[in-house]
Amino acid sequence: LVEDDEWLGLGMELAIVLRSAIRESTKGSVREFIGKDEYEFGDVSVEADKRVKAAVAELRGKSEYELGDLSKALDQIAKDEVCKLAGKEPGEYEFGDLSIEIDKRVKAA
Repeated sequence: LVEDDEWLGLGMELAIVLRSAIRESTKGSVREFIGKDEYEFGDVSVEADKRVKAAVAELRGKSEYELGDLSKALDQIAKDEVCKLAGKEPGEYEFGDLSIEIDKRVKAA
């Protein structure tokens, strides 16, 4: 019984140490992510928003994000992929290219 209590106590101490190590590691990661020493509620969301908007602006070749940029970027990516499927150069997309390509491939099969 004494041995069981010792193992149980050791297990609890290890759990406390592990929990503390995880907490401190998380704090360090959050500090690094948000670029501040002190966390305030919402800091992670604000920083994530900034990073996503910067990435979308870069994808669009712009210096600053504007509402609708993500939709436009995804639209252009989709159209360029349809052009690849249809054997066209990117930027030459015309409405109906995907339907025409699917129709050709179904008839060829």
